[in-house]
Amino acid sequence: MSPLEQALYDFLMANRYEVPDPEYPDFCRCAQGREESLRAALTPAQAELLDSFLLEARLKTDAEQEAMFQHALHLGLELGRL
Repeated sequence: MSPLEQALYDFLMANRYEVPDPEYPDFCRCAQGREESLRAALTPAQAELLDSFLLEARLKTDAEQEAMFQHALHLGLELGRL
């Protein structure tokens, strides 16, 4: 990303608004509950593997969010030229 794109992205991530989907908090609670249940059944070694997987999944999600932001920004700029 360019420095301007990075600054805009950082601003948006720091000033997130509530997700408009009313079911979103339920999804978060469900995911948290399932992770806690899974962790309770894991050995320490398995928990380390889960932590490693979740870190990689988070990095992937972060990269996807950045790409989505870049595409949305460029789309907005192109629409503004119409």
